[in-house]
Amino acid sequence: MKNSISIFIFLIFSLHTNAQWTSLGTGITASPRAVWGMSIPDSSTIWAMTWNDGTFTPTKNFTISTDGGQTWTPKVATGIPTSQYFNLVFAQDAERAWITTSNISNPLAGSVYRTIDGGDTWNIQSTAFSESLEAPNIIHFFDENNGITVGTSYGDSNYARISVYITLDGGDLWFKVGQNNFPPLESDEEISIYHSTGLYDVVGNTIWVTSTSGKVFKSEDKGITWTVSEPDNLPNVSEFIPSIAMKDELNGILTYSNGNIGFRTTDGGLTWEEIDLPSQSAASVGMIDYVPGTEGTYMIQPHYAHNDTRTLLTLNDGEDWEVIETPEKVTTLRFLSPSLSFGGGRILGPDNGGVYKWEGENLISSIRKVVKDSDSQVSVFPNPTNHVLNLEYAKQTNVQAVEIKDCMGKTVYSKNDLLGSSPSSINIEDLPIGLYYLHIASKEEVVVKSFVKSSLN
Repeated sequence: MKNSISIFIFLIFSLHTNAQWTSLGTGITASPRAVWGMSIPDSSTIWAMTWNDGTFTPTKNFTISTDGGQTWTPKVATGIPTSQYFNLVFAQDAERAWITTSNISNPLAGSVYRTIDGGDTWNIQSTAFSESLEAPNIIHFFDENNGITVGTSYGDSNYARISVYITLDGGDLWFKVGQNNFPPLESDEEISIYHSTGLYDVVGNTIWVTSTSGKVFKSEDKGITWTVSEPDNLPNVSEFIPSIAMKDELNGILTYSNGNIGFRTTDGGLTWEEIDLPSQSAASVGMIDYVPGTEGTYMIQPHYAHNDTRTLLTLNDGEDWEVIETPEKVTTLRFLSPSLSFGGGRILGPDNGGVYKWEGENLISSIRKVVKDSDSQVSVFPNPTNHVLNLEYAKQTNVQAVEIKDCMGKTVYSKNDLLGSSPSSINIEDLPIGLYYLHIASKEEVVVKSFVKSSLN
């Protein structure tokens, strides 16, 4: 038999060659359209907003699914001026959602809208971004009552400034955060308009927001007071930071808008170190997302380029990256777990393109410590077997995923999101005769056990 360590390494990394997005459609017949912003409050509910990516003009088309993308209810937003672009959507459930809109024509203008009837009607929030020459982009609710919206304001000056409004009562009233709650701002220190998913991230009560001048603003009290940091050695071309993803309160990665450059923090954004990304990768103007439940897995998709099919993946907090070619053109993504993610792209028809679901390998098995067969505390028997494979654990094991792969690394059995339930047996009677590798993934490790499916009774 081949060297077991080599086989384990092959099995762990071979999964990335099978990356796959499956189109779920949107139900939208208008064309040309592309999914511009998405919000996924749970695994069943998906809100997807669009824009006209042919003429780069606003649209009012959006769509909702309440069954994980199997069926869609396309709608047209009413009560919103035709000149207003959808910026970002934040959904609380299938009925309640918020959107921000903007128009960067002269004068700058934008508003916050809310729906409580599944998008049938939208009502402007008159106390949010209520002043002249200002427009919101980011909107987020930390809980039912506490929310924040962030954007750009010109006010009575001739340069842009960051503006923040917060609500304490679920959005009935919004209050503008004073400039004295910010560190000193430079001229034209603003939040990007016309750029949606990825400009901010939240962990608990802490929010990180990127600016067009290469800085990261941070609030640890739901948007009331702010600090700022700036990655060193940013190129002197454009300093727009299009996307940030935080794994926890301390660790995260951001992308940069020009060139294959990323930055990583291990102290919550106080300092940033440059990390190398593959040349000609999807990093330029890329959307980055952390994969929840993993040690350090992040994915980057190209945000604007609908003809770019590259995906950038790291399993170890940005130390190493792999460029993956996929046939699908996904430009917006949001991971809910190592095995479940949704993405957005160009709508090719009511049942084609638009919203995608991750159907690639479960990423949880790629980021755990690998335990060799002889060193593991999991027994599988009988071996060989032709019907049932029994599992016995020498210690308490909270299993998160179980997979069986054949000798070529193809997954032939997969069960994810086990929520700590450790299976005691697996029925393998439908597998062809041959050698297989069982992957048992817990939070700490992946146990890989070999077994033979035989013809014996």
